[in-house]
Amino acid sequence: MLDKYLKFDDVQIPNPTSYAEDSDTIENQYETEAGGLNVSVTRYDRLHVSVSFDVSSSWAKKLKDYSKKDTVTVTLIDLSLDAERDHTMIIRNFKSKLVEHSEHTQRTNGLWNVSFELQEL
Repeated sequence: MLDKYLKFDDVQIPNPTSYAEDSDTIENQYETEAGGLNVSVTRYDRLHVSVSFDVSSSWAKKLKDYSKKDTVTVTLIDLSLDAERDHTMIIRNFKSKLVEHSEHTQRTNGLWNVSFELQEL
């Protein structure tokens, strides 16, 4: 199953070379008049994913195009369900770097290290 880990808008994406996910809790904290703390949780388990890829120039362009979209529907394995699940996410902190001496690779304009963060809305 991990050999086909990510989909963006139902398009299979190459496997990432690194993948890390974490989640956070969205909450508001207020100090009461008595000095106590009142916490109001608005959301549990908001997903944040950091990925990097080693890809051809054509895939680097496709990933860059996804980063310019307002939102992307990302399908990935939900560890708690052990099944695929869709998430509406945004792409932030897109970075690309040409692999040294790869400009001579045939049928591509070089090989690229691409990394970015996915943040669930």
